[in-house]
Amino acid sequence: MPYTGVTRDLNGPGTPEATWAAAELPGRLPTVDPASLRPAPPGRVVVVAPHPDDETFGVGGTMVLLAALAAPVVVVAVTDGEASHPGRADELRRIRLAERAEALRRLGVADAEVHRLGLPDGDVGATAVAARLRPLLSADDLVLTPWQHDGHPDHDACGAAAAALVQPDRLWFYLIWAWHWATPAELPWERAERVPLGAAATAAKRAAARAYASQLEGDTPILPPATLARLLRADEVLLRGPR
Repeated sequence: MPYTGVTRDLNGPGTPEATWAAAELPGRLPTVDPASLRPAPPGRVVVVAPHPDDETFGVGGTMVLLAALAAPVVVVAVTDGEASHPGRADELRRIRLAERAEALRRLGVADAEVHRLGLPDGDVGATAVAARLRPLLSADDLVLTPWQHDGHPDHDACGAAAAALVQPDRLWFYLIWAWHWATPAELPWERAERVPLGAAATAAKRAAARAYASQLEGDTPILPPATLARLLRADEVLLRGPR
């Protein structure tokens, strides 16, 4: 299952949030009720995160809403995010794992199961993800994973692996880097639905985002303000699994 996506240019400021706002996505997209997403017991909400912080920036608000409905939450941590700053791998593993624990606490899912796959940050393959993900899933689970065309190879590999393992009606994709490289005309809106977060879940997501100080601070933050503006909206967009 080799990675066959297109790696995008993720440098620079990317598509301005004002461009997305002008597209009036909240008014154009159908909404999905979190209660309709909640898997029936014994199903769980399984969030596949290529790097620590993807779960929060991608579907942190949806996790808040589903946890409030008593849905068990599982995070599959594909890498430890150790390559975000060259030469600091061991230090970053410790920092980013602690940041994720605090972020999950702020999302209200401190007791979520976290499965660390330990794959190398920046060199994730769909075959390796699928092999490790398969035994963690059951047919009753709802799976939230990055879109297989998100534009970052690690994200795309996770999406491809999940698409190969999970029935389409149990699978939703979230976007991270697509908001950076794409324009409103380039995304598959026919598969998109919007989760309105409401004030409390939005606040929890934004508080959880601040837990990732290693990615937000410094002279050249990994996630500068322009990126955060696209990721910390008051709603989250999900793409239905392929049919």
